[in-house]
Amino acid sequence: MVYRLFRALFRHALRVFYRRIEIEGIEDVPTTGPLLLAANHPNTLMDVLLVAMCLDRQVGFIAKATLFKNPLLGPFFRYMGAVPVARKQDGGDGSSNQNVLEDCEISVAGGHAILIFPEGVSQEQPRLQPLKTGLARIALGAERRNPGSVAVVPVALVYDDHETFRSSARVRYLAPIQVAPFAALGKDDPESFAPARALTQAIDAALKEEVVHVEDAQHDPLVKAIDELLGKEKRARDQAGGRLAVTPVVARAVNHYVEREPQRVERVRGQLTRYQAALAEAGVDDDAVRERARPRNLLRSCLFWGSTPIALWGVINHFLLYQLPRIFLRMVRLHPLYNASAKLLIGLLGLAATYALQGFLVFELLEQRLLRDLHVYFPNATSLGVTVVYLATLPLCGMIALVWLEAYESRRSRADAARARRSLGPKRAELRALRAELFSSIDAAQADYLHALDADASSEDA
Repeated sequence: MVYRLFRALFRHALRVFYRRIEIEGIEDVPTTGPLLLAANHPNTLMDVLLVAMCLDRQVGFIAKATLFKNPLLGPFFRYMGAVPVARKQDGGDGSSNQNVLEDCEISVAGGHAILIFPEGVSQEQPRLQPLKTGLARIALGAERRNPGSVAVVPVALVYDDHETFRSSARVRYLAPIQVAPFAALGKDDPESFAPARALTQAIDAALKEEVVHVEDAQHDPLVKAIDELLGKEKRARDQAGGRLAVTPVVARAVNHYVEREPQRVERVRGQLTRYQAALAEAGVDDDAVRERARPRNLLRSCLFWGSTPIALWGVINHFLLYQLPRIFLRMVRLHPLYNASAKLLIGLLGLAATYALQGFLVFELLEQRLLRDLHVYFPNATSLGVTVVYLATLPLCGMIALVWLEAYESRRSRADAARARRSLGPKRAELRALRAELFSSIDAAQADYLHALDADASSEDA
């Protein structure tokens, strides 16, 4: 019961925190039976919530033991079914963890689902860290206890901004990996490490196809820059299957060409450097060079201006709530990886606190002054009734305010780009030529990369 309440609460909270959540492959996740979810770990608590809260089955998870000492997070983790693990870097000696692994085996074999981050550490670098074999050992142990029933589902997480409120996230549930064939590798030698190693490698290979994994750190800026350019193009988004699906494709393509055609990577890098330098010299960004956006939609404009009074009401009543996470993070310096989690939790606690405070103040004002004026128009009004109506308007008005503010920022960005475009004059033709040359190379590289993938797939089938 507690878990279902938490799930409903955090599902709604995540939909508010993220402007867009791209969810793929959820229909392939087993709804019953022994299950291990193996996810990459770029964003601490947010990873747990996104992977687990999307599913309609209860999901436990393993977390580092130090988090359970936190007075705020500790009780929450226990209610959510988390299992503490003492990592070596946190002072653990590994003796107690053997019992944890065995408990996880028994739980999974009994038909439960457990989420594990096999990297063993949360980090935001665009690289999948070497996977630990603990997940594979749990899966194989559960398979021995309940033969032919255990599956591992790799889960790829991608964020466009790890820290920012109203950013975007992608959750990609990959095809389930049946554990039984890997367990058979150790049939003749129960002490063999080969099954755990092979299963770990299979999970690693699956994740690297969908997470943002750049083999060499020196190419991180190149991947980021190309991703930002392609992400603005509707054709690229549609082809990849979503905005955040573009980023893993760009990373894989760069890895491919670094290994097979490094000169091509350098050519694109040179074109990109020239284009960026020209933009900097002109004092504009790429938005000023792109094709002019389509005319504004009249209906959207009417909705924008028509909703302005409601949005302003929402902004006024949520101003304090909007400031609480910022104030907290100024007072308590956290590692950047924890900023998003802190914002979400402080926002949830602040929501209850600010609504209670505002409701109390409205009730007191009504009791002391306003109610008798309202009775002129609403003779049956009571302080409690009016306060309840006031509080009931806040959630919807708050969401309208968020959407309105985003629409306002979008309009302002388009206006800024239009002014910059007009200021370029003849210079814009030169910038567009540089951009077209860059995109011609990117498009050709993409086509050749897809052709190479098809050729590799055909050779494997043969």
